Amino acid sequence: MGWPITELRLAFAWTCDACGRDNFERGVHRELTAEQLRDRYADAPVDVVTGHELTPPGRVACPHCGAVFKAVTMGQDLGHDSA
Repeated sequence: MGWPITELRLAFAWTCDACGRDNFERGVHRELTAEQLRDRYADAPVDVVTGHELTPPGRVACPHCGAVFKAVTMGQDLGHDSA
């Protein structure tokens, strides 16, 4: 008899700056219209275009300590003062 099968979903990993615990958040999933697909993925290989988009949540809350943070993706400006 084989192993049971489960479906993996994409998620965003982050570490809480307040308590140091690692956390995972599901992305916001939505279907794209045909026009949105053309506009966003005109140059993408056909096998990459699925008609679905996964975006990160705008804020996250740590389930361990309750701290809440604005969520940004890697490489995105953190909005800190440069001084």
